[in-house]
Amino acid sequence: MTRRGIASGRRRRGLAASVVALALVAVAGPAAMPSPAGAEPAAPEPSAAPEGPALSEVDALAQAGKLKAPVEVTSLKTEDSRVLATPRGTLVLESYAEPQWTRGRDGGPWRKIDTRLERRADGSVAPVATLTDVTFTSGGSGPTIRMPLAEGQVSLSWPGELPAPTLDGDTAAYDSVLPEVDLRLRALRDGFTWALVVRSAQAAANPALDKLRFALRTTGSLTRP
Repeated sequence: MTRRGIASGRRRRGLAASVVALALVAVAGPAAMPSPAGAEPAAPEPSAAPEGPALSEVDALAQAGKLKAPVEVTSLKTEDSRVLATPRGTLVLESYAEPQWTRGRDGGPWRKIDTRLERRADGSVAPVATLTDVTFTSGGSGPTIRMPLAEGQVSLSWPGELPAPTLDGDTAAYDSVLPEVDLRLRALRDGFTWALVVRSAQAAANPALDKLRFALRTTGSLTRP
């Protein structure tokens, strides 16, 4: 995280997602993810803003002076930055290298990004809160991965029936999708990755591993008007 005095411009992070890129991930395998860098000490957690309209700079500064604690300027919040009003009458911009918050596709209240997987009422597996609202299968022969995109949806299906997964943090493990081969799906802040865990040299010699194809299906419009 970097902290600096407030600037007039604000960078907006886009998802930069496309069907082509998604298909390449599914066929070529997961991309390597860099290890998170150590963050600088954060400012004191700001006081919670009252329910209602987003706070402007003027309103947040007034509340910070009254409460003697930092107050967030919620009207300026983005996926990867926030502005704090301080009791000293200054504004501080916190900017992060990665997205920290999401409003979801429904544009609801800001939520802290949380990639831990949970089982939903409809039987699917999904992270608590991410930018892409990706969901994983709970097993069976239906779509393995579903991801909303623009006004439509992209789905990827494993070439066969999957067992019920074991959940561990942000990862869903599907055991023995091939003899001694496990499929692992991992939720990211802005998407997902997948990997095959081959548990023996004999399993690695399986010709089915020479080429794996996920079935790709799209519905609706994948571009916004």
